Amino acid sequence: MDRKAALTSQEIRGFRPYHSGDDPRQVDWKITAKRGTLYVREPTGLEGGVSLISVDLPARTGDPEIFARFMMAISSAVEGAIAARNDCSLLVVAGPEIVRFISRIQDIREALAAFSGLLPFEPRTYLYRAPGPAALAARVRHPGAGADPCDREYHARLRDILSAFAVEKPMPFTVAIRGALSQAGAAEVRIFSLLQPGDKSHLIQFIHEAKVRGMRVILQAPAGAGTIMGVDAVEVL
Repeated sequence: MDRKAALTSQEIRGFRPYHSGDDPRQVDWKITAKRGTLYVREPTGLEGGVSLISVDLPARTGDPEIFARFMMAISSAVEGAIAARNDCSLLVVAGPEIVRFISRIQDIREALAAFSGLLPFEPRTYLYRAPGPAALAARVRHPGAGADPCDREYHARLRDILSAFAVEKPMPFTVAIRGALSQAGAAEVRIFSLLQPGDKSHLIQFIHEAKVRGMRVILQAPAGAGTIMGVDAVEVL
């Protein structure tokens, strides 16, 4: 795990074709000459540009000051992303529910307005650690480790049950997340969360959908709050 207070690296993560509005200073002339069309460098870290920022609203805070600092950190990240790449998509979730989604924000004032009225939000539904079709399919291939390997009937019965759920249609939250990720067109997502105790299945589902699309996932959480399976890096708020 890469734990840092902030990413300030200017190393190059990759290259992509030039888009209208890109900073001309990011044009890589060597790659441009080789490909015959303009290509720009994509630096790593926040200063290099974060195209999608996701906010996991806490269900309860206990301390309004903690929530205020949490929102200030997110506002700074959005401002930095817009300043670096001229746009930023914002996704706000509360449990398995999308509270707000704005794609390709280019105006910092619009981005800050998007935070107005956001408060700790008690989810109306919970996933209760719902594994999702992908995890169920994996369990079909590898039945529980605690089962008796000689019990063929048990394994056959377990495969039948899990297979029935593994082919089910994705839940509404998963469908909504897929739509948001498609619109954002991001290569990297930065998730801000206080990681409060309780069910985090919605974050697990979100991270899974991001990884399916080959996105790099960075979790921003308080020191000592832990992490979530599947993230590529953890940064301390």
